[in-house]
Amino acid sequence: MSNVENPRNIEYPKIASRADWLNARKELLAKEQELTRHPDARDLNEAIQMGSKIPPTRVGSIEVRPIRQLNRG
Repeated sequence: MSNVENPRNIEYPKIASRADWLNARKELLAKEQELTRHPDARDLNEAIQMGSKIPPTRVGSIEVRPIRQLNRG
């Protein structure tokens, strides 16, 4: 690409083929599914640590909220 077409010399990310994208997506889904099988976090710090290992959090966000015990009686 010449400087006329790209005046700021911006580095654009590589465009993946459909097959490459699907393979990468499957790998991410497998990692995410494995992480979601873990037991609940004991406290907020552990929840944040667990959440940081979920692949989509690098580019997005996840929701962490407490679970309240219900007393039935």
